[in-house]
Amino acid sequence: MSASASASAAMSPLRLTEVLVGGLPPDVGVPGGPDRYTVPIVLSRRVTGAEKSRIEGHAVREELGAAGYRDIRLAVADRRLMVTETTLRELAAGLGYHLTRVIDDAVQQIHDEDDARDRRARDAQTREANRLQSLTSQAALIDFQAAPRVNPAAEDEGERWDDDGGTPGRAEKASLDTS
Repeated sequence: MSASASASAAMSPLRLTEVLVGGLPPDVGVPGGPDRYTVPIVLSRRVTGAEKSRIEGHAVREELGAAGYRDIRLAVADRRLMVTETTLRELAAGLGYHLTRVIDDAVQQIHDEDDARDRRARDAQTREANRLQSLTSQAALIDFQAAPRVNPAAEDEGERWDDDGGTPGRAEKASLDTS
């Protein structure tokens, strides 16, 4: 998925839309059919890699286990959420609600992490811009044509150089030694 497709996917909510009845095992609902089976649920959009990892991950499994659905496993396949070891009845009785909640939580956590990462990047960019602006201002004070000046106010002026990362030059040291 391209970065722009990923960004647009992240903007639209991820929803469970419907059970894909045609994807149910053929022996569901017949005498002697399975007690538990995999139910495919259609998703509103493709998931991002981060969403897939989170949905299929340990934290979601633990949340479902804590809600009483210990045997449930989730897998994302294209635009489907494959819910293993369940039934339509279990989904209708509350599992569907829990799936919606854990998916919403997982997607929100990803968005929060992305926002925090973006904020840190913006802050770093601002700090770098401020640093460059300060260095540019300091560099603009340098006059390569002017003779060195001995000025009693030089100490005050020197404060503006405190954050340039350098050490006093030889001329500055000499003028400091003679005072």
